[in-house]
Amino acid sequence: MLTIATAAKTTAIKQYCQHWLGCVAIGDFSNAQALIDKPNEAGRQWSRPDIQQCLTSYFGDGRQTPTYCIDNRDIDHCQPCFMERDDGGLLCDFNLPVNDQLTDLTVQFEFKPTQANQFEVTIHDIHVL
Repeated sequence: MLTIATAAKTTAIKQYCQHWLGCVAIGDFSNAQALIDKPNEAGRQWSRPDIQQCLTSYFGDGRQTPTYCIDNRDIDHCQPCFMERDDGGLLCDFNLPVNDQLTDLTVQFEFKPTQANQFEVTIHDIHVL
């Protein structure tokens, strides 16, 4: 659960997503998954196998397992998009940096308000937009 106690919501979301990206980049999927409060509407938690399957589909040719390395690049350089919904929910999309390149795989975070200044975090999807 994310607590945002200031008006600087974009900064707080960016830091949260950056922390998730940093965990995934060093292979610390358990801490990355701990940052996600609940599965998305399709029931996907975006665990290590989910993320690896997504990357294998993106980089693979169906014959060999691809080699890839997720980069811990500054979110500001990953074409982030921040939005606030009418219900107070927050969204953050950014392109996943892999193999020293910015891919068109977009990670879509959703922050749903639960209480004052409290947000439940979900990864809505990781896909090509």
